[in-house]
Amino acid sequence: MIGYVGYNDFQKDVRNYMLAPNKWAGEKGERDSTFAERMQLDISNLHYTVENLDNELLDNVVDTLINSSKIIVAGYYQSFSYAHWLSFNLSYILHDVVLYRPENDAGMLDMLPKEACIVIFSYYRYALDTIRLAEEAKSKSIKVIAITDSRVSPIAEYADFLLPINISNKTLINKGPVTMSLINTVIIEIIEKVKSRGKIKSTYKFLIKDGEDDE
Repeated sequence: MIGYVGYNDFQKDVRNYMLAPNKWAGEKGERDSTFAERMQLDISNLHYTVENLDNELLDNVVDTLINSSKIIVAGYYQSFSYAHWLSFNLSYILHDVVLYRPENDAGMLDMLPKEACIVIFSYYRYALDTIRLAEEAKSKSIKVIAITDSRVSPIAEYADFLLPINISNKTLINKGPVTMSLINTVIIEIIEKVKSRGKIKSTYKFLIKDGEDDE
């Protein structure tokens, strides 16, 4: 990853963040308020994201995913959890969704059908392999949907659709709730559009049937 000598340095950075004095507890430093204030920070970041949503861009991303013949979802290190959540849920809704695993999937981009796309999560400190994957996809005319934390992040130049997570505090932990909310928003919109076209997969119907009324 850019900015890290190795994975141990990355782990040290995360550990230091988790053990650092709370920035959001205010001058009172009251223990019983820290949990609420940390959650309030997440809520503030979500409000900011909602106010700056590009609905047209999100519509284009949703349509691209629905119309793709195959979807690859990739994310390295902390971004792998986001990639896993998105690919897991999309696999119940759309056909041929794959979670990219670099140890097994080398050369996958050479075997993709036409109209395939790739979704890549890339956050500071940007994994070089992720950027190279986006560059390769772009060179093969594969549509690239990039979810990142800046409009000028290294992956931006290779993205057909760029979804920036713009929050004031860009620490590793603070990006999580906003990222997951954005992912869920895209998933729900895909579900609604696919259901309206009558093309929902049987596996999805099985997944949501328990506890819901049949339509």
